[in-house]
Amino acid sequence: MSFAIRILSLLPLRVLYAMASYVLYPLLYYVVQYRRSMVLSNLRYCYPEKSEAACKQMAKQFYHWFADLCVEIIHAYRMSDEELRERVVFEGLDEVQTAFIKQQGGVFMLGHIGCWEWIADAAKRMDRSRIHTNVIYLKLDNPSADRIMMQIRQQRGCTPIEMHKLLREAVRLRKESSKAEVYSMLADQKPSWRSLQFYTDFFGHNTPFLTGSEKIARKFAYPVYYADITMPSRGHYHVQFIPITANAQLSEEGFVSREYVRLLEANIRKQPSIWLWSHNRFKWNNDK
Repeated sequence: MSFAIRILSLLPLRVLYAMASYVLYPLLYYVVQYRRSMVLSNLRYCYPEKSEAACKQMAKQFYHWFADLCVEIIHAYRMSDEELRERVVFEGLDEVQTAFIKQQGGVFMLGHIGCWEWIADAAKRMDRSRIHTNVIYLKLDNPSADRIMMQIRQQRGCTPIEMHKLLREAVRLRKESSKAEVYSMLADQKPSWRSLQFYTDFFGHNTPFLTGSEKIARKFAYPVYYADITMPSRGHYHVQFIPITANAQLSEEGFVSREYVRLLEANIRKQPSIWLWSHNRFKWNNDK
């Protein structure tokens, strides 16, 4: 698999997009039907007011984007800094950097919206002599694919930390690091059965969310920002950093997580097709 990714990453992005449109999309949607029942179920659950035809149309739009996402991640393996700066625009990054340096660290919270591997370029665009960015992740089952993803993230100036090691590493870095330690988290992943501690409204349903981001932010009095991601055109993303709190210790417990979920839903509703509907996100909902 890693060999195939390395070979495909040599192709121009326009060729990869053509492959996404004419090979990958029909393969995923019509032939393999990759998690198609899951995608449709999630769309019906979140948009009960929409007709079956409308949900199927939304599903097709999602698969078109999902095919693009696959080739965008492949392209990221050899993507230049110059091309990333043309394709990903960050709004408010200077304000974020100032807040992180002032508080000696901070937290980015985002969802599986757009190409999150491209969004990681925010780490390279901050002052790396004063700020160090850690990306929190779940290890992939495929070792080869996991190595490729680690390489892509490290190329963006990020240090990957496995989720179950987060607290231990955060405490260590707080003691040892001379830089502001920043943690970037895709916080919309489905919690495990053992992690069902926090529920809040999401698309009108009582939904569990991970709280690791808030716990780290509260422990170290970090500022927290939500990365609002939109796709103005194919292969181009705009990221606006929205402040959730300047100091998580000064907000009541649960505030950061609830505000994150509110911003996440608003972000998804702007462009539903570019969120990862193929995850079994609502498995542990209280109202199911």
